[in-house]
Amino acid sequence: MELEGKPNVLVDGGCENINEKVDVLVDSGSISMTIAQIDIEQSNSMVEMLFHRKKHRYLFTILLSNFDSLVKSTNFYLNESSTCIPHSALKGATPEEIITGSWTEE
Repeated sequence: MELEGKPNVLVDGGCENINEKVDVLVDSGSISMTIAQIDIEQSNSMVEMLFHRKKHRYLFTILLSNFDSLVKSTNFYLNESSTCIPHSALKGATPEEIITGSWTEE
C-alpha cells in the first residue's frame, strides 16, 4: 500500500515521542506530529487503549518469528477489533458498525 501525502502522527507528550530521533523524522519531512492536549485539545487515550489491548491481549500471547509475522498479526488484530469485537464504549457495537451506521441497539 502506497501512502499519499505525509502521515500526521497523533502522539502524547511522553519521552518516547518527544526526543531527538523523532525530531529527525519530523525535520526530514517524513512525518508530521500533533501532540495531544498541547497542539490540540483532544486526548489520544482511545488510540493508546487500542494499542495497549493489541499488545497485552494479543501480541504478547503469540510467537512472532519475524517482521512479516508481526505485520500479519497486527493486521489480523486490527481487523478483528474493528469488525468483530464489540466495544463497551460503543454500547456493544463494533467500530465498523458505528461508522457505517449499521448498528441497531436492541
